[in-house]
Amino acid sequence: MGPPLLLPVHLNLRPSSWQLFWSLPLPAKEFTPWWRLLHDRIAHCSWCHRIAPDKVPSRACALCGVDTEALYYFVVDSSFKEEFWRGIVSSLSLQDLLPSGLSI
Repeated sequence: MGPPLLLPVHLNLRPSSWQLFWSLPLPAKEFTPWWRLLHDRIAHCSWCHRIAPDKVPSRACALCGVDTEALYYFVVDSSFKEEFWRGIVSSLSLQDLLPSGLSI
């Protein structure tokens, strides 16, 4: 397992923002995916291969065959997810903060 993701300074949340996030009236199961993402604890092929190479013999993406399916590819960069993230950025008017797919 790798270290938690290092976010660019412009994406780091202030303590008050984290307090607001954790105070939202959401069940724990809805916070968990975000915590796992930020701490590189989402099971993608590279991670699973590193943990159990006998059960996951390849680091390649099972959908498109890209050589190494890392966390960023699994969550954002896959061609299957690119349109989804563009829609999110657009609907939240985040184009200035996240001008390209590489910014996500």
